[in-house]
Amino acid sequence: MWGNGESAIKLARAILVFLGVMTLIDVVKFKVPLELGSWYQSVLEMPQVFLGTFVPPYYTGGYLAVITFGRLVALAFLMSIVIKRFNRR
Repeated sequence: MWGNGESAIKLARAILVFLGVMTLIDVVKFKVPLELGSWYQSVLEMPQVFLGTFVPPYYTGGYLAVITFGRLVALAFLMSIVIKRFNRR
C-alpha cells in the first residue's frame, strides 16, 4: 500500500507492473497470443498507450478510461514524492 514510505523505486515498479498487465490484456484480447511478434509489438506500444501518445482504434472507451486513471494516479504519486522531497521544514 501507499503510505509514508513512498519512493521512486516503488512507483517505477508499480508502473512496470501496470504496463505488464496492459501488455497481457492487449495480446490476449486484441492480438494473437501464440505469436512472439504480437508480444514484442505490444511491449513496444504499451508505454505509448500509457502516456497517451498512441491510441489503438480497437480499444474501448472503458479500457482507455482505466488506462487514463492509472496514468493520473501514477502522476499523483509522483507529485507526492516530489512534494515530500522538497518540503523540508
